[in-house]
Amino acid sequence: MKILIVEDELYLAQSISNKLSERGYECDFAATAKEAIAKDDPDVILLSTNISGQNFLPVIKHHKNAIIILMVNYINNDTVSIPLNEGAKDYILKPFMIEELIRKIEHFQEVERIRKENSALRIFKEHTLAKIQIPEIPPKVKLPLLLKATHQLSADAYAFNCAEACDKSLSIITAQECLSLGSSAFQDKRTIVFITGMEQLKRQEKEELLKLAQNQQAIVSTLNFQDSPDFPTVEIKSESQPYSYDD
Repeated sequence: MKILIVEDELYLAQSISNKLSERGYECDFAATAKEAIAKDDPDVILLSTNISGQNFLPVIKHHKNAIIILMVNYINNDTVSIPLNEGAKDYILKPFMIEELIRKIEHFQEVERIRKENSALRIFKEHTLAKIQIPEIPPKVKLPLLLKATHQLSADAYAFNCAEACDKSLSIITAQECLSLGSSAFQDKRTIVFITGMEQLKRQEKEELLKLAQNQQAIVSTLNFQDSPDFPTVEIKSESQPYSYDD
C-alpha cells in the first residue's frame, strides 16, 4: 500500500510518514502539487489543502484512481466541498490523531475492495451466468432448498436468480466452512446463504449440513445426483457444459 503525503510542512509530513510506516505502509512525500502529479500511481494520497500559494485540484484530477483524503486546517468550499466534488474521498481536520487517519484509510481500502469485487461479480453475472439455461424461478421462492446440478455454473446461476427474486444479497460459502461456522453462518436474515460443495462431504457430514440449513434462508448445492435426502430439491440436468470460457 503506497501512500503519498502532499504537505509543504516538512516536520508534519515526516511525523505522519513515521507513524504510518510503523503500521506497515510505504510512504512518499511531495511538497508541491507539481511534485505530486509526477509521482507514479499512489494507492492513497494525503493531500494538504494549505500548500502555500498553490492550486491542489490538479492533483485530484491527475490521480483520479487514488483514494484521496484531504488534510485541512479549516472547512469551507475551497478546502472541502469543491475538492470532494472533484473526486477526493474524505477529509480530516488538523490537528488529528493518527488512529483516526488510519481508520479512514482502512475504511476506503475496504470500500474500494468491495467496489472491485462487485464490478467483477456484475461482469460474471452479465457475461457468464446470463447465458446459462436454468429452470424458471417461482414467483415465491421457498427456502431452504437443495440444488442438484450437473455443473456448478448452473447451480450458481440458479442461486443468483433466486437471490434477485427474493430481493436479498447472496453469501457464498463452502460446505466445510458452513459446518465450521455452524448456526452462526445464518445470522444475517437479509442474506441467502449459498452453500457449495456438498458432494465433497461424507454421509454424516451431509446430514449435519442439511440439519443446519433446515428452516434457514439457504440454498445447498451438490453435483452428486445420488444425494437424495428428504429435503426440498431442484434438479438442473445438462448433458454438456453450459458455458465455456473459450466461447
